[in-house]
Amino acid sequence: MGVIPLLAMKSRNVLAALGVLVLFLLAGCSGDPSTGNATQTTTPANQEPGQNETASSSHDEALGTRISAEDLGEEWPLTVDSGYLRCDQQAVIFHHDGVDYAVNGTAKSRGLPPIDPIWADGDIAGTKKDIGPLIQRGLTLCE
Repeated sequence: MGVIPLLAMKSRNVLAALGVLVLFLLAGCSGDPSTGNATQTTTPANQEPGQNETASSSHDEALGTRISAEDLGEEWPLTVDSGYLRCDQQAVIFHHDGVDYAVNGTAKSRGLPPIDPIWADGDIAGTKKDIGPLIQRGLTLCE
């Protein structure tokens, strides 16, 4: 076997590996509501568990930056009106009512529960609203 065919084989293997990686990352952006249970996080000292988070400031170091349906308008993809959004090394996390939810595949790969329980249904049966605007907003917090 010559050098050129050997290089072509290696290129195909690299492309195949990249394809699998892309599929893995994309799979983390959608999910099945039956996978994983939400985990509880700590509640700030000035807030009772389950207390409406609207009474808190617009930014809390532990929780993130406050975001609401008003901020994204028609693009708001969730069934809850507000929460906190943060980014931790490219993992976008939404906090609501004492629970941290994975918004993107990076956060989901770290073992956070998927956002599916509060992710709004789309206009077409069996679909969900576009979560992209929330992910994009979250990623700006990493910068």
